[in-house]
Amino acid sequence: MFHRLESRILATFIAAGSATMLRRGMLRRKNLKTLSSPADSAQPELPQSSGPAAGVPLVGNPIKGYGQFPLGLVAPDFGNVGYADLPVARREDLPDQVLFRSNAEGFNQKIEVALRGGELFVRNIGDTTWRCVPTPESLSGNIHGISINEDALVAVDTAGWMYTLSNLLSSPSRWGWIRAWGSPFWFGRGQQSPNTSPGKWSLSLIGNHTDRFYETSDGKRQPISLAKVTQVLALSPDGSRIYSLDPWLARDYSYEVGTPLNGRFQVHSLSASGSQIFVMNRYGDMFTRLDDFDIKGADPAQFRYTWGFDPRPAAAGALSHRLNPTTAPIALPSDDWHQQPKIPGAITDRISIHSTAQGSKQRELRVEGQHKGLNGYWHKQLFDAHWSFTPTGLPLEGHRLENPSEDSSTRTLAAPSPFAYRGELSNGVMLSVEEFSYASPKREVLIHTGKRHYPLVLHTIDGRLGSPLSMRMSPVKGQFGPRPAGLVESTPRNYAAAFELPKSTQRAAHSDPVLARFLAQYFKGQQFRPVYLKVTPARMRVLHSPILGIALALPRSVVDLHAVASKSSTRRGTLTA
Repeated sequence: MFHRLESRILATFIAAGSATMLRRGMLRRKNLKTLSSPADSAQPELPQSSGPAAGVPLVGNPIKGYGQFPLGLVAPDFGNVGYADLPVARREDLPDQVLFRSNAEGFNQKIEVALRGGELFVRNIGDTTWRCVPTPESLSGNIHGISINEDALVAVDTAGWMYTLSNLLSSPSRWGWIRAWGSPFWFGRGQQSPNTSPGKWSLSLIGNHTDRFYETSDGKRQPISLAKVTQVLALSPDGSRIYSLDPWLARDYSYEVGTPLNGRFQVHSLSASGSQIFVMNRYGDMFTRLDDFDIKGADPAQFRYTWGFDPRPAAAGALSHRLNPTTAPIALPSDDWHQQPKIPGAITDRISIHSTAQGSKQRELRVEGQHKGLNGYWHKQLFDAHWSFTPTGLPLEGHRLENPSEDSSTRTLAAPSPFAYRGELSNGVMLSVEEFSYASPKREVLIHTGKRHYPLVLHTIDGRLGSPLSMRMSPVKGQFGPRPAGLVESTPRNYAAAFELPKSTQRAAHSDPVLARFLAQYFKGQQFRPVYLKVTPARMRVLHSPILGIALALPRSVVDLHAVASKSSTRRGTLTA
């Protein structure tokens, strides 16, 4: 109801504002080369299936504390009650060592797991004996892939349906399975992963009792949600899209983590741990990024955010962060991709990342490979400058990659985004947005004062406008509930956003009075100008709300940029999405 009311209020103000601007000539388009907008974005293709295995419970057990309960409110016990009762495995093909978090094996801070013949096996770290994991009959023998992180494991069947086994940092007597995924509040009927191929999907879970805090770019340690943050990340077939499936959010495929190079980098291998995402292409070029729903700025229900630096100290916990105004909001923009140094040796496409200590930067990267004729793995801490090698003597399981020493990240790129927009941002100042990659968190845009143009940076946070009421928690399809992937004409994609003023553009204002007047009026001496966006293939609507934290559209506060021919699309002679 609140979403529909907010939508109607916004529509009323926008309609009134647009009519006023048309009468005043503020939406002049005489000199704009417009065209029919690009096609809607392609949607992921999923196997036909009647649904997840009904024998797996939908709801967890609040007494044992698995499933939806009690999230991060109760610390794990790291106990072994019930461990000796697990049946001993009788298979000969279980591993002696588990060194990678893959879709067939993995580990957390307490246990190791392995998938063989569709069944799941477990042992405590340091044990040599594998044991059978109790699994519902309808799922046992039908598990196609797994991924474990922190206290949870996600298993997928051949149709991609996801099943969660949780409480894995506690005694086995407290473990349990659920099939639910998606809103409302992780009670959705379930969801399919769009990719179940090995090395193409991964579970990421950041915990408030283990990882404890985010280490943000402003040097602060910001608290993790009491509900933790869970997401399954899965690649599109060409590797240019990383779908983010969060069990708390709308049950769709519209949330993505934009790949490096404005969404054009094609990921070949993917691993994630504690909200740190690790990707590699076919030539051994690697990037990492801290990214989840909370830290990127998408969750105003639980967190406070601000554009730029805030001198206040970070809160000690999530509750005090939300309620205590003397503590610092989370600084935006959020983390960007960090290119990792090339590995000085032979590698395969088998990669892994795992948490090593408290804090979101405490991660170890591993890449299978060879050194001096020995099989093993390359490894380093997340922000170390150099790789080390550990021999294992084990056969290589990944596919050997060409790994030139030079940067080859642009050797395989997806086509540029076909979405481009242009319109009048303010009197006498035009704004052009080229290659708008809808999942990328930032891009350079240009403002034009006559024949001169200058860069700004446009930062975007997908999935909300201003208040928590605009978050996509409704079960009703639309901009506040489940929506299609990518950009589509039927459903605007909402963003909290900000224009950032580069120093080069500030300096240019000394010799351009039109630019100087615009910057003074628009940025008012600040580095960031917060706005809200509603974007379809045909239009980018910019809302300049007079009230902080609320996407209020008043007359004169709404600007429409219209689809124009993308320079890259013109060069290619096509406008396919």
